[in-house]
Amino acid sequence: MKLLLLMCDLVISSVYALLCYWLFPAQFGGIMIIMLFFLAVRVLALSVHDAFSIGNLLLLVPLRQYQPVLLVVMYLLYMALYFFLTLKEQKQKALTEENTRLQIETQQARHYRQLQERFENQIALNTRLQERERIAQDIHDVLGHSVTASVFQLEAAKKIMAEQPEKARQMVSQAADNLRQGMEQIRSTVHQMKAQAPDMNRQEMNTIIERFRRDSGLTTHYQVEGEGELSNGAWDVLHSNLTEALSNVMRHAQASQVRVTLQILPGVARLEVHDDGLGAKDAREGMGISGMRSRALERGGSLMVRGDKGMTVITLLPREGKEV
Repeated sequence: MKLLLLMCDLVISSVYALLCYWLFPAQFGGIMIIMLFFLAVRVLALSVHDAFSIGNLLLLVPLRQYQPVLLVVMYLLYMALYFFLTLKEQKQKALTEENTRLQIETQQARHYRQLQERFENQIALNTRLQERERIAQDIHDVLGHSVTASVFQLEAAKKIMAEQPEKARQMVSQAADNLRQGMEQIRSTVHQMKAQAPDMNRQEMNTIIERFRRDSGLTTHYQVEGEGELSNGAWDVLHSNLTEALSNVMRHAQASQVRVTLQILPGVARLEVHDDGLGAKDAREGMGISGMRSRALERGGSLMVRGDKGMTVITLLPREGKEV
């Protein structure tokens, strides 16, 4: 900006010098000396401090005989330009500082989300490791005694089979009973694990929605209707489609509210994600929607997308199907 103002000073001084050369040719030499001082003071004012502009006012005194009003008028216009450029520069500086602040906050928020996701992933990993350790301990506790006792009985029965066949037969029968009892205990343990799986899958749905609510800041309603079990494969599809649908809301919808409804009906599971955003009646199907549709089809289900009033994505999955 200062370079532009200096160019304006040169133009104003040149114009005034030409006027003086035309009006006062005899005194032009003295006027040029004063104008050189005038320019020197302007350079000081621009490069050091605006207070040096007072020197220009003092130099108007020796120019009072040579139409200094023309110079004053031109510098009034100059001052208007100066204030305009100054205000523009200040606004640009403020915008730059605000943009820098927003970029820093965005980077910090992204870093925080990454740390949060790592923390949540580590918690999930620790939970899975603890679950595996518990399962291994349960199997060891259930089968350890039964198998060990049965092996000893069978080995003993093998040694006395020829001399005491009746006793050997009793030992083999007892070993078989022990193994049968151990199998029943294993079935009971596995059944309890399957009973706990739906709770974990439902909790994963809650986790996905809470993470979306935290990251997006949108009002998010979640409702579950109906009771019943779903296969782990079906839950995986619901988790993935829910994550993708909410991600699309955050990127494209410009919504203020999101409603998620999970209905577990007698023959089908229905997951609906609806937002009050822009919608898209003629939206082209991208990789996100295509991936959701493919996942649903692999489980024998379907995907429906409506964009007339906001955006609605519905995943339908049959409750009976092959476990994966």
